[in-house]
Amino acid sequence: MNVIDEQDELFRMILAIQNSNEEIFSSFYDRVVSRVYALANRILVNRADAEEVVCDVFTQIWQQAKSYQPEKGNVIAWCMVITRSRALDNLRKKKKHSDRIQDAADFYQEVADEQCEPDKVIQMFQENSGIRIVLESLSGVQRQFVALSFFRGLTHQEISDATSIPLGTVKSNIRRALERLQSHSLLLEKI
Repeated sequence: MNVIDEQDELFRMILAIQNSNEEIFSSFYDRVVSRVYALANRILVNRADAEEVVCDVFTQIWQQAKSYQPEKGNVIAWCMVITRSRALDNLRKKKKHSDRIQDAADFYQEVADEQCEPDKVIQMFQENSGIRIVLESLSGVQRQFVALSFFRGLTHQEISDATSIPLGTVKSNIRRALERLQSHSLLLEKI
């Protein structure tokens, strides 16, 4: 099944879930759970916490299916936003601010190696998604900042603290990266 067919099928499933169709919800769960778990586990790096987040995510999907707005993104993107939010909430509960800054600094140093950095960051996203193409178009610094923000849930100030890069530079790089991601995502939707 190609990406567009899958998106259409998932959209039809969400419409059925909005009408409390438990059988379709079960099928939806089977189709999406591996991606939700992969993202939760990538962020939390703890199987038990990731499994807990997966339960929370699907509970939220069931309860808030009516809030899904297709004009804001496809179903998978909506699920990933919920997953990211739940995982980061879990992470924030368990880590102190100073621990998060140290983890981010360690991550930044790890991906700063020019030989492995693009692949390491891109692997954090699904291999078969269009986001890979978009990420490859970003500069190395922009990819690192997006990864710190998205996967570690850091604020601009925390990224600045972790990388010892001025706050204004962090903000402008993230803004340019988001603009590029947005323009590329619009192009990918038209394909």
